[in-house]
Amino acid sequence: MERIISFNEKRWTVDAVMFDLDGTLIDSIPSYFRLMASILDTLGLPPVPKPLVADFMISGLQAFESMIPVEMHDRKDELIKEFLSLGRQKLRSTFQDEVELIPGVEQLFCVIAQKKIPIGVVSSTHRAYMDLKLTPLARKGLKASLASVIATEDAPRKKPAPD
Repeated sequence: MERIISFNEKRWTVDAVMFDLDGTLIDSIPSYFRLMASILDTLGLPPVPKPLVADFMISGLQAFESMIPVEMHDRKDELIKEFLSLGRQKLRSTFQDEVELIPGVEQLFCVIAQKKIPIGVVSSTHRAYMDLKLTPLARKGLKASLASVIATEDAPRKKPAPD
């Protein structure tokens, strides 16, 4: 069965639709900022500007190291270990209790499913955390609609590289 989408008299055949997860399907970005602030406070580290937190979301631990004040560098390894432990604990409750779908996602999935177009997710999330991150979709019964889930380990390069 051919699936055709028409926009302004142009027609395309659509074989599948792939979505980013954070900030596209789930409203997780504000939660990440609150989560980071909570972890830093728990560790006794000073608050950091949002661009540094955004850099952490992309770069990971390397960006976290830059959040450690110079006078605390002698505790760097200990702080990183505590940061990872706290992050895992708090991330679970954040996604189970706080993160919701972006408005309109349920309706969009319904329209795509009616056209029998496979839906996928591509994320820079590690595979080990993907089920947790898909919790908001699962709560609404949409996780079962996913034909494919691509985690960061599944591609040779990180997003936004097209491969």
